[in-house]
Amino acid sequence: MSDAPDIDRAHIDLLVDQLNAALGDLTPYKLAIVPPDEIYPAEKNAHYMPKRTFDQLVNNITHDKNLSSVPFCWRDEAGRLICLSGHHRVEAARVAGVKLVMALYTDAALSKPERVAIQLSHNALVGFENPTILTELWREIGAVELKVYSGLDDDLLRTLQPVPITRLNEDQLRYREVIILFLPHEMERLKGHRRPYWESQQIQAGRAARSVRPLHGRAAQLQGDQGNHEQCHRDSVHLRARRGASGRGR
Repeated sequence: MSDAPDIDRAHIDLLVDQLNAALGDLTPYKLAIVPPDEIYPAEKNAHYMPKRTFDQLVNNITHDKNLSSVPFCWRDEAGRLICLSGHHRVEAARVAGVKLVMALYTDAALSKPERVAIQLSHNALVGFENPTILTELWREIGAVELKVYSGLDDDLLRTLQPVPITRLNEDQLRYREVIILFLPHEMERLKGHRRPYWESQQIQAGRAARSVRPLHGRAAQLQGDQGNHEQCHRDSVHLRARRGASGRGR
């Protein structure tokens, strides 16, 4: 390990070990306080940063005297800290002349695919800025040096598309009113608890049966009306036949 002047590394390492032991039941991760040169970059890193952004990161770290967010590393079998997230922060801290930085790490036995998955997730699982709120926050910063510190500028904010807000016109809305009626005993069963699936199926089956019974009655009535109509037709034909036979007999 490289030595940082005017810093008692042995005392710091002892305190960090005590802290990690105290937090052992709370988190599987551990803290390390090391020089930036003792954090090694991963073999490949797909995340890149433009020089202008990197220079501003260096300026911010110089102003803050250290990192304000910790990198995440993996301690390999040889005891080296391999950076999985925060490559640019570690490099910027080195350029800014920071003696020691805090890092969060895991010493679990991770395979290379597992380490790569962690590395990619830290770069990919990020959110998006709401342009309206971002602009409002930007305008709350009055001092120019603080606006520079934020890493944003007016030109960038002007490129952000506003969030479209669609207003509803009530005159163009099409809707239908649906009324659902329940019997009193059904309401009692519905109050205060969710119905099991089989009970809801029974209710639906019961409603279907009640709606079918009037249909059956109507169908029987129609069949009866049709039978009466056919009987009347036969009686009429029979009566005309009798009248015809009576006329021929005269």
